[in-house]
Amino acid sequence: MPSFELLPEEQQFLDRILRQAAGSRSFGAKDEWLFDEVLDGVPQRSEDDSAQSGWLNACRTIALTAVSERCLAPRAADRALSRAWSLDNSPEAAIGTDDWVAAFRVVGFTCDPDEPFEQPTSPTQVWRGAPTERARGLAWTTDIHVAADFAGATAGASRGGVWTTVVPPQLVLARYNTRAEDEWVIDARELQLELYTPSI
Repeated sequence: MPSFELLPEEQQFLDRILRQAAGSRSFGAKDEWLFDEVLDGVPQRSEDDSAQSGWLNACRTIALTAVSERCLAPRAADRALSRAWSLDNSPEAAIGTDDWVAAFRVVGFTCDPDEPFEQPTSPTQVWRGAPTERARGLAWTTDIHVAADFAGATAGASRGGVWTTVVPPQLVLARYNTRAEDEWVIDARELQLELYTPSI
């Protein structure tokens, strides 16, 4: 289960889901477990930005736990995980790589339902813009310009830049193009990364 700390009422909501799944399988029996059930059911925190971020991560935690505990039918788990990942641009801010990878492994390769991609069959070069301490994150792209934009957005935080690696097919967890970023979700924990230096 993700280590993000839930508020008591959020934990109660999660416990109810797990109880129902273990008892009647009322959640697991659904082919389409709408993520809106979580968004509507988890009590809102206050209106400030940090509380909103906390609420989104609480929703993610509930969804990832339901997926990892196999409370959902395959199609429902796929949609819940994709929705949780795409809530905003910071899915890894409060939920660690290991938790995300575990949930994606339960679902198997996934992608946008409205823009389906085939699972890759050969190694692919991908790029990521990030500070050094976050170079091994999950979100990569095949578009170097998108990676450069992300590198520019984080340039003031710490040293880093555009990273590149070649990912084998079995480490590609998902592909999304929700924000026209050609996003590849990969398990980069053991891959060799290089800091890209453009030719002059």
